[in-house]
Amino acid sequence: MKGRGVDEMDRFVSRADVVIIATDVNSHTAVMYARKAAKRFDREVILVRNCNPTRFKELLDTLEMRQAA
Repeated sequence: MKGRGVDEMDRFVSRADVVIIATDVNSHTAVMYARKAAKRFDREVILVRNCNPTRFKELLDTLEMRQAA
């Protein structure tokens, strides 16, 4: 979260439909900032401990089903 990290986080979150935050690989500060940025840009947040490709596909499938309903 030093240097351009804050600006890049804002840019990523502002362009996202949903923000998935992997807490295992990110610092406490980064997780807190991502959550605040998501709230500021009115984005849905999903917190996961880690996110392998299988878990990511499950998340996308769940989001797709919710959107279809």
